[in-house]
Amino acid sequence: MSHTEALLDHLESLAQKHFGLSTLRQQQREVFNALCSHKQVLAMLPTGAGKTLIYALASLLYHEALTIVICPLIALMRDQQQRMAKAGIQSVSIYSEQSEDERKGAYKLLNSGSVKILFVSPERFALAGFQKFLKRFKIGMFVVDEAHCVVTWGHSFRPEYGQLSALLKSFDKSKILALTATASRSSRALIRDMVFPNADSVFEVVDQPLRDNIFVESIRVYSEDERWTVVRAVLSETKSSKSILYFPRREQCQRAAQELRKLGYHAIVYHAGLERDLRRSAEDYLRQSTRPVVICATLAFGMGIDLPDVQLIIVVGFPGNIEEMFQMMGRAGRQGEKARAAIVWSGSDPKKRMFQFEKMLPEQSLLVERMRTLAAFFPGDQQSKLISKAKVSELMRPFAKDERELSQCVDTLAGVLSMLGRGGSLDSSRSPWVTIETGQNKAISDLLCDLPVGLSRRRIVLEWLLARRKKESLLGNSAYLSFPLNEIEEDTQMLSERLIEVLRFYSDQGALRWKIVPTDEARNSILLMGSLPDLLQQLPRYLRWRTTLLQSLQALSTFVTAEQCRMRTADAFFIQRRQGALMSGQGGCGRCDLCRRRSVSLPRPIIDPNAGALTLNQPDHLI
Repeated sequence: MSHTEALLDHLESLAQKHFGLSTLRQQQREVFNALCSHKQVLAMLPTGAGKTLIYALASLLYHEALTIVICPLIALMRDQQQRMAKAGIQSVSIYSEQSEDERKGAYKLLNSGSVKILFVSPERFALAGFQKFLKRFKIGMFVVDEAHCVVTWGHSFRPEYGQLSALLKSFDKSKILALTATASRSSRALIRDMVFPNADSVFEVVDQPLRDNIFVESIRVYSEDERWTVVRAVLSETKSSKSILYFPRREQCQRAAQELRKLGYHAIVYHAGLERDLRRSAEDYLRQSTRPVVICATLAFGMGIDLPDVQLIIVVGFPGNIEEMFQMMGRAGRQGEKARAAIVWSGSDPKKRMFQFEKMLPEQSLLVERMRTLAAFFPGDQQSKLISKAKVSELMRPFAKDERELSQCVDTLAGVLSMLGRGGSLDSSRSPWVTIETGQNKAISDLLCDLPVGLSRRRIVLEWLLARRKKESLLGNSAYLSFPLNEIEEDTQMLSERLIEVLRFYSDQGALRWKIVPTDEARNSILLMGSLPDLLQQLPRYLRWRTTLLQSLQALSTFVTAEQCRMRTADAFFIQRRQGALMSGQGGCGRCDLCRRRSVSLPRPIIDPNAGALTLNQPDHLI
């Protein structure tokens, strides 16, 4: 027996002991094989294929070493930690919404040496103080969960994911595993570049984007009334204990839930705009409830959460792209039971989505013109400064015909800054911010030299600021710095009152000017970092992102309008094979509405000659 075979046998024994599973799935075995011989692995496995089990079992192989899972959502961290507790694997989470006591308890457990898995957000992982803290531990593996977040757009984009390759480089002895359920070939190239220290040495394990137990269909409607009629009809046919209706916008979730309640359905709402406690209580209720329920949600619901008894997914309208759609559809049938996933769309949906795409991700020339209007507000090379959204809106007004378009212009600028690591919106900030302008008369290094030898509050704060200056390559004495108050508190382990005392002292000395920006004011601000010329040099990265997202949106249109087989069409986009080869052999996937229609010899549906390139075959219920 080879070493790899012996290891897989050992892993299966661990799976039996901790999770009650008699065998590993083929995809899991392939990932473990890859981890045996490669230091960097990117795995695209469909939702429900057991990605969590991979790093849970791997963590048990690293004796006296920690497995760190970088995770984008608090709900996902909480869910995974509960799963680890049931499996008898000690884990902790560290995230922003924890109380001080909860955070201290997590650090205490980590220092005890009993923890096998640490769940942490990318924002927390990127903190300099947290990086320093992690250097105390022996780390066996880093896991970047939901790695497709590297490619998402707008407020859901996590700029800290873009720092991972640089941050992980300092942990050069640890393995790195990136996991995602949906990533096209172009998206995987972005993930390799942004996550892994050495993008050329990443081994990929790629499976189909959706599991075989999910039956998929595309239902075209011709009015909003008909869309709602179809949704009600599909709901009336299901025996699913939990059904999820996905909508593009939050207000659509609210309206749908109200209408369903009138019809006698038990319907609840879930989206990122809900208060934290409401989201948490909804998650807990759905895990425990045995009552049939319809969940009206946005894409924010369900990422990585193992919600049982979901046998029906209805995607109402057009998502942002095909990857988003499969993220939604993949949340059905996670226990292997047969499930149904339908997208219900009208001919205007793809056109509206393309229009929105052009507004959100404008052509380079238009974007550069908008950026130049902000030239006077960029603080300079590698510096950072806050500017109010009201001021940005004032500058963007010539580019917008109404308030809605104006808001979109501001959001687009913030999104581009975020994508390129040059600032962006702070609307999710949970902390006040500190803005500092250091003076021309004396550098921070000079202020440090004036201090007596020995540790003091002033020395701690000045060294932190100096490290920040070095990190940002500031050459002159005068500079703008902006950062969250909780970041310096976390790094220096100093209460905000003590920090403010130090800043006030040096302000009185004329060495700097500072201001505390309240959380609400910060949320209505945009962070600008660096200079405009530096930002413009980064635009090829923006164009690469834009092209990747456009290809994914076009693939969604191809999927819903396919005439032969939907899943073979999707596989051609996600997996590096020629579509002709995919369409040969069996002739189709056997689990989409088009394949089923052929198998029962239904007549060919009528095509609307006036609908253009995005026309879809009429749905079964109209034949």
